[in-house]
Amino acid sequence: MISNLTTQLLTYLIIYLLTYLLIHLSVQEERRARERRSRDEAMEQYRRDRELDEVEEAQFQSYARDVIQHCEQRGRNTYPLRRAAAAAAASRQVS
Repeated sequence: MISNLTTQLLTYLIIYLLTYLLIHLSVQEERRARERRSRDEAMEQYRRDRELDEVEEAQFQSYARDVIQHCEQRGRNTYPLRRAAAAAAASRQVS
């Protein structure tokens, strides 16, 4: 038969191992939650950056349209301005 001391030692060992396992699992869950929050924050920042890019592009195109109209009214060559506006729009779509 197993002695009383051996039974106590086994009980303490089981309790210790279960406690260690619970702590380990909670640390792993915290790490996963931190990674998930970090990933979510990065995605939110990316979304905000894209929205800001769209606003800036719209502002630039509006300004370019105004400048081109002004130059056309004065009889100036607007071909370089149109090319620059088109190139800016194309580069924003690529990135």
